[in-house]
Amino acid sequence: MEFGTSSPMFTALATLALFNLFSLVVVGTNKAINDDARTKVFDIFGFQILLCCVLVFVNLPMYQGMFFQKDSGKIPASVTLRSIAFALLASTLAMY
Repeated sequence: MEFGTSSPMFTALATLALFNLFSLVVVGTNKAINDDARTKVFDIFGFQILLCCVLVFVNLPMYQGMFFQKDSGKIPASVTLRSIAFALLASTLAMY
């Protein structure tokens, strides 16, 4: 994919993609590891975890454009840093 320029649309898309990644990694693994009744967590939150996995899989081109692509078609660093800040802010607000 060719991302190239800085746009508010890319900021919103990258923020949502990173928020899904953070929620899958932090909240999903925290619930699965630290809970005593692990099977109960997957019974209650199984579809939410599956949906989050699907959303992370769909956003793989965004992650590639932000972190791994090195040519001129990558997402600019300013958009990546802004998106990381917004996603961290949203995830910390959602925890409290």
